Amino acid sequence: SPLARMRKEAVVWHDDLSWYSHNGVGVDRSGEFKAFSVFVVLNVVELEDELILLTRGEGVHRFNGDSFEKLDLPEGVNYFDVAKPASGPWLFATDHGLCIWRENGRRIEFLGMEDGFPSSIVCAILPDEWGTYWVSTFAGVVRYDLAHGLLEHHAPLVEFNRFSKGTGPNGELAFGST
Repeated sequence: SPLARMRKEAVVWHDDLSWYSHNGVGVDRSGEFKAFSVFVVLNVVELEDELILLTRGEGVHRFNGDSFEKLDLPEGVNYFDVAKPASGPWLFATDHGLCIWRENGRRIEFLGMEDGFPSSIVCAILPDEWGTYWVSTFAGVVRYDLAHGLLEHHAPLVEFNRFSKGTGPNGELAFGST
């Protein structure tokens, strides 16, 4: 069965169980499994109206429950996480740095070590209550103010894990490290 080949990672989205793995993504609707893709899915992030599929080298795809739309982002990049503010650009954690993508203007910018980040491997992104973003990397955590382009370094030389993040019940932010 296709379900047996899937890694046991899933999200519940719009009352469907969506599975993803290195074999792609599929949806279990009332016990009927349907596989949708053949690319390697590293992570799935739930947004209100869509799932964002972050892949190994195949770009980023939107999934509305029935079909895919490939976002106009570079291939050959591994995408690990995404943050989508209500207004403004999308932020992607990648192996090429923090990717800032302005969907309407199709402008893409990668921020890495040459821009003050401690590493160009960005693992995860979490927004805080003040509208800034905490970004974990292979060499520390950065608090990034998107509006002003300001960086604050925290936990220097600590290596963090891709996909490892969480928010506590009182709004605490956490990243998993090695």
